[in-house]
Amino acid sequence: MSVNFTNWGATIMSLAIPDKHGKRGDIVLGYDIVKVYKIRRITDTIHI
Repeated sequence: MSVNFTNWGATIMSLAIPDKHGKRGDIVLGYDIVKVYKIRRITDTIHI
């Protein structure tokens, strides 16, 4: 198992775990780059 966090709020970027055949897969639904999280945070705040 491996996990990748951002240094911006400790957001989990990926969590790779093996399936029953040992093949690793990322199970986190999200963005691949931190920049998108920052943009989403700003636009979500504006619309509230």
